[in-house]
Amino acid sequence: MGVLIVDDDNDLRDSLRRALEGEGYDTVCAANGREALNLLHAPESRPSLVLLDIMMPEMNGLDFLDLVERDSDLCAIPVVVMTAHARERRNQAHPSRSSGRFLRKPVNLDTLLYLVEQYCPRKLQPK
Repeated sequence: MGVLIVDDDNDLRDSLRRALEGEGYDTVCAANGREALNLLHAPESRPSLVLLDIMMPEMNGLDFLDLVERDSDLCAIPVVVMTAHARERRNQAHPSRSSGRFLRKPVNLDTLLYLVEQYCPRKLQPK
C-alpha cells in the first residue's frame, strides 16, 4: 500500500490523491481520523505513509496520532502532519508526535513528493 490521505476537505484530498497517483503511488483516502483508523486496522490496506490533517470532524488529527502512537501494530507507520496554522504546528512539536514531519498548507507539490519518496514505493512510473 502507498499513502493514506486523511483530510476532511474533499477538494484537497482529491487533489493530493490525483497528484500522487499521477506520480505512480497507490493512495487511499479518509475524511477523518476514525475512517483512517478503520483503514489502518485492515492489514491489506496498511499504508507506508499517512498524510494527516489536524482539524477534522468526528476524530481530529491529534486524537488519531495519540491512538496510533499507543498501538504497537501502527506506531511504526510514518505520519506527516498537514496544517495551515502555525499554532497547530507548535502544538505538534512534541518529539514523539509525527517525528516532527510537517507540510504547510497549501501543500507544495515538490515538497510533498520529496516526503512521499522517502517512505513509499511507486507502483509504476509517473505519467
